[in-house]
Amino acid sequence: MKKVLAKGLALAFVGSLFMAGSASATPIAFDVADDVLNEYLGDDLASSVSVTSVSTFLDTDIAVNLVSYLDDEFFSLNTGDTATFDFFDIAISGTGIGVAEIEATLAFDIPEILATGESDGGWVSFFGIVTGGGLIWDDSSLPDEFVYAGQLISVDFNDLLGITLDSTVTVTASVTNLGAAPAPAPVPEPATMLLFGSGLAGLAGYGRRKARKK
Repeated sequence: MKKVLAKGLALAFVGSLFMAGSASATPIAFDVADDVLNEYLGDDLASSVSVTSVSTFLDTDIAVNLVSYLDDEFFSLNTGDTATFDFFDIAISGTGIGVAEIEATLAFDIPEILATGESDGGWVSFFGIVTGGGLIWDDSSLPDEFVYAGQLISVDFNDLLGITLDSTVTVTASVTNLGAAPAPAPVPEPATMLLFGSGLAGLAGYGRRKARKK
C-alpha cells in the first residue's frame, strides 16, 4: 500500500512540474515593421505591397498601400494564441471589371523575420461606390512558418471575398504561436552508418551462401 501511495505521489509531483513548466512558458513578443522607418535606417526588414500585374475592362483601376498605423502593431503570443491586424488597403476606382496580381511582404523588427505572399484578385466596380470582388493568396507561398526561441511561428495573409459600399477594403494578416517546434531528426554518426553497412553486407553474404547450399 505504501509503495502504491508513494508511486502516486511521485506521478502527481512530475505532472505538476510539467503543468507549471507549460503555464510559465515565456510569451513571444512581436513588433511589426512598416516600410518608411526601416528603409530610412538602411534595414532590409521592411514591409511592402505592390500590384505586379493588372488587366481591366472599361475605366477602372486599383491601388494598394500599407495601412499608416502598421508600425504601431506590437503584441505578445502565448502557445496557441493568434493575433490578427490590418495589413494593407486596396482602393478601387472607376467603373468596370479588373483582375490583378498582388505581392506583399510583412516584416517584423522583433523577431527579425519576413513573410512574403502572392495573390490573385478580381473586382467589379460601379463608380467606386459599389465594389465586389475577391483576393486569394497562393497556398504555395503562405502560411510562412519560422522557428524562434524554440517556438514554431506561422504568418498568414487572409483572403477577401464580398461586396462593399466603399471603394477601399483592408487586407488583414494573422500571426500564430503554434508551440514548441518539432525536434530535428537525428543525423546518424559515421560509426553507426559503418555498423549498419557492415550488417547489410553480412546479411547479403549469408543469403548468397544459403543459396549455394541449395
